[in-house]
Amino acid sequence: MPGTDDSDGRQGGITALRPFGHSPGLVKVAPMTTLPPTAIVLFAHGSRDPAWRLPLDAILARVQSQHAGPCRLAFLELMQPSLADTLADLTALGCRHIAIKPLFWAAGKHVNRDLVDIVAAFAQRHPEVRIDVGAPFGDSPQMRQAIADWALGTKPVQT
Repeated sequence: MPGTDDSDGRQGGITALRPFGHSPGLVKVAPMTTLPPTAIVLFAHGSRDPAWRLPLDAILARVQSQHAGPCRLAFLELMQPSLADTLADLTALGCRHIAIKPLFWAAGKHVNRDLVDIVAAFAQRHPEVRIDVGAPFGDSPQMRQAIADWALGTKPVQT
């Protein structure tokens, strides 16, 4: 095909269409490669008590049921998988955009230092991966309202 820069019909990273078969009207289209949708990582502290993670597993299941991309739960310490391992696994799956959602009340040391350090170390090794870190869930007005509603709903009934 005129204007191509190599034998497979590629121009600047775009595959040019070329006739195939016996009819010049038919063209062979190169298969498209699609990246997986954004991966979501729910990032929590961790605990020595295995039952501590059960509510987080339930949240993860709800997120997975509503999100087309990979969803994972990762921990800072005391539980597995670690955030570093989870990021590496998602990258190995081909994920190039990962959203980390910190399941912390507020941005204390674990969010401001530990999480930042883990993400920075990963980003140095994998500059091709975009990492977006969300605010702790306590910063969400919807979460604060849900907790207030929960608290108000558990008040003793006054007669």
